[in-house]
Amino acid sequence: MSISASTVKRAPRNLRYTPETMELFLKAEELAQDVGKTGPQLWRGKSRAQPLTLIRHCIMYILREEFYWNFTEIGRVFGKQYCTVIYACRRMRELKEINDPQVLRYIHRLTRHNGTNTQAQETERLSCSCERSQRAQVS
Repeated sequence: MSISASTVKRAPRNLRYTPETMELFLKAEELAQDVGKTGPQLWRGKSRAQPLTLIRHCIMYILREEFYWNFTEIGRVFGKQYCTVIYACRRMRELKEINDPQVLRYIHRLTRHNGTNTQAQETERLSCSCERSQRAQVS
């Protein structure tokens, strides 16, 4: 799977991109095309069409849960406020817990990869968990 120039061009600067996150973004664009939308509509569009919104929320949830991005970084990708990202992640978690078939299908399609966590994801997870535990001890 190759990364198109348009995907890289639309990607906000100063964020932690890895090959895994770029692959997620490519899969998301393919998923958007399957529901009849384009990449720009997915990333910066104002559409509230249910399939497109659900895809956006799934991506936000995956970036938060698997890649440990903070809410502000995720919001920058979509041009949204951090509180929108918090709502999306909470909603996806709830829908996943009740086994919503559409959400499970989208998440599975976006997260399907050949192995378990890569070394980069594992390192990122450990560094983020250390930062979070340090913040918790200070509070």
